[in-house]
Amino acid sequence: MPTDGMKIPLELDDYGGLPQKVRRQIVVQLRENLPDAYTAWGQVLREHRDMYWNIFSQTYEWDPAIEKPVKDLWNMTARIKFKHALSELKAKCAKRNFQAKPPDMNPELWAKLVHLWTEDEGHLRRSSSAKANRAKGPRVTHTNDTMNVNVYRKKMQQANPEGRLPTYLKVYTSRRQHKGKGKDQLFVYCNDEAQEIEEKLTAECATRQEEEGFDPTILHGEILLRATGEVKKGWLKGLDIHTYPQDISVSTSRQEPFGPPIIGQSNRTTELEQTIESLKADNHSLRQTQMAL
Repeated sequence: MPTDGMKIPLELDDYGGLPQKVRRQIVVQLRENLPDAYTAWGQVLREHRDMYWNIFSQTYEWDPAIEKPVKDLWNMTARIKFKHALSELKAKCAKRNFQAKPPDMNPELWAKLVHLWTEDEGHLRRSSSAKANRAKGPRVTHTNDTMNVNVYRKKMQQANPEGRLPTYLKVYTSRRQHKGKGKDQLFVYCNDEAQEIEEKLTAECATRQEEEGFDPTILHGEILLRATGEVKKGWLKGLDIHTYPQDISVSTSRQEPFGPPIIGQSNRTTELEQTIESLKADNHSLRQTQMAL
């Protein structure tokens, strides 16, 4: 919170999301103002969620016209990042073997947290499982995207010496690969599924490349559906599965790209469901044709 009492002006980014610095500040506020020994956002009482929101609204100011989008984005960020904030708090305390209480923390809350982190069997079991997953080798088990896919794509364009806009296939590959461990430092996929989807995307794009007017810089809904083979919670699984689901909309035509969200626009659920069913039918027909050949 600003020490001089002045609030920080807040504006949404070009894609209708919270700037990265603001999202980071939410994590810090969640960590530094923990009201009880929670382990997940779903456990946080309404009064404590309101407390967090008041801290945020006392730190930033924004145009009243975007009050609802800001509140919705804050809720989503808090829900996604709460466990991350708890992990940061635990790591800070573990450096001193849980012997030093944070200065502003209630002693009773501190005692609860120490018991949770060092003695609770359920928590210790989950921590051990997570640690084992991280130690399995160069492949990681998941990715936590912290950047809007369109912002990420723009950054890739800026990093390109020729200023060329990368295709969505290139963006997918970049977001699902990491440097491996060892001397060779080769890039590896975050998991086997990511590699399979990338291979299918490559094949689909190669097939469509021969069509007149096909633009590889446009992300086509039916291509992503055929590559991933599923819809998750109403949204096509793929590029933005770990970030903002409202940044992905299903294309209703073969050449319509996925675009940035329009603030205040409804999701048009019925139309979305109809489009998904249509794409599924197309995908089924394609498979039947391939089997016949």
